[in-house]
Amino acid sequence: MGFFKSKPPTPTTELPIYIFTAGRSCSEYVDKCLTSVLNQNYSNYKHIVVDDDSTDGTADIAQQLTKDSPNHTIIAGDQRRFWTGNACEFLKPNDDDIVVTLDLDDWLAHDNVLATINAIYQHHQCWLTYGSYKHATPNVRSDVRDPFPKKVLKDRSFREYKWLASHLRTFKGFLWNNLNPQQALLDENGNLAKMAWDLGIMFPMMEMCPPGKIHFVKEQLYIYNDLNPLNDHKVDRSAQIRTENHFRSLPKYSVLDAEQYA
Repeated sequence: MGFFKSKPPTPTTELPIYIFTAGRSCSEYVDKCLTSVLNQNYSNYKHIVVDDDSTDGTADIAQQLTKDSPNHTIIAGDQRRFWTGNACEFLKPNDDDIVVTLDLDDWLAHDNVLATINAIYQHHQCWLTYGSYKHATPNVRSDVRDPFPKKVLKDRSFREYKWLASHLRTFKGFLWNNLNPQQALLDENGNLAKMAWDLGIMFPMMEMCPPGKIHFVKEQLYIYNDLNPLNDHKVDRSAQIRTENHFRSLPKYSVLDAEQYA
């Protein structure tokens, strides 16, 4: 069962939401991505959009689409940094922000996604969420994920279990600020990883969460663009697997003090 797909939630407070988007050469898709944010029934958010040195005018399209929105900041990158380098450079949330990751070639599933996330965080007092998504290709099965088993949550054995922490991924800013991404996102060769960044950030942030602070969202809040030929698994699946295996081999992070971040 999902949250409020057609009717917006009405909690008394809009928590601050910090959307981080990065991508390269997404001119065909950037309109859908940014419009899905602009159409949200939510006002207390900021959207940082980083163009990763595109060659197809993506940054210009993004600037034009958001020119009347004070919530949006468009950063036209002058060098290729990939998601990891851009996040290390430009993802700077406050501790209390709810961070939402949205790829520049994907989009939010409906106009109440941010309101739904806001309601979930207030109702469940969680620190991090993960969920399910739909494919952009028509008539392709929707990817409804399962939650992590209770034993995996208790043991924090996320690195040993199959990957479930998928779109839509959200987390409190203080988790990112305790991550030290310049170290957490290094690949097997000691360089910032070019792929599998989602595992690189979610494994340690889930490990930092005390019991009860991770929430699974069954409702499909995200559209994954499986049509893009630049998707990592299409570009170099073997490199993606190598980096995934490296992230799985790293030691656990320590649990944060729940009282400190109450």
